[in-house]
Amino acid sequence: MSSRINVKVSTAKMISALEKKVKEIRVDAKKREDDEKVYEKKHREWSLRVAELLQGKDVDASVYNDGITLRYKEIKLPAEPKIHPKVFVYNQPTPEKKIEEIENTIRILKMTDEETVNTSTFKAISQYL
Repeated sequence: MSSRINVKVSTAKMISALEKKVKEIRVDAKKREDDEKVYEKKHREWSLRVAELLQGKDVDASVYNDGITLRYKEIKLPAEPKIHPKVFVYNQPTPEKKIEEIENTIRILKMTDEETVNTSTFKAISQYL
């Protein structure tokens, strides 16, 4: 049998934690953007290098879900650059959407006269932390 837990957290502490989370999301989003630009540059350079190596050659190419496989006995192709797994996260809200939701929550919390956040409100807000 599970017991209920009653938690009362200071509204000010909750607002502070949410504001900190917004800053973290912004930093992560910026880093993700930078990582994506680095990957795109490396991939462009790799594509040009492969094109140079294969120019005028008879190549057997196969397309698979994970990319293109090229077979040519005399050419050693450079490895394709890998992207950091955190750069593309599918089925997740965008950082802008997360920030918007958290900032809306902060605005609502700032309007309250209550000094503490009750358990149900804490549970709803904790998804952002």
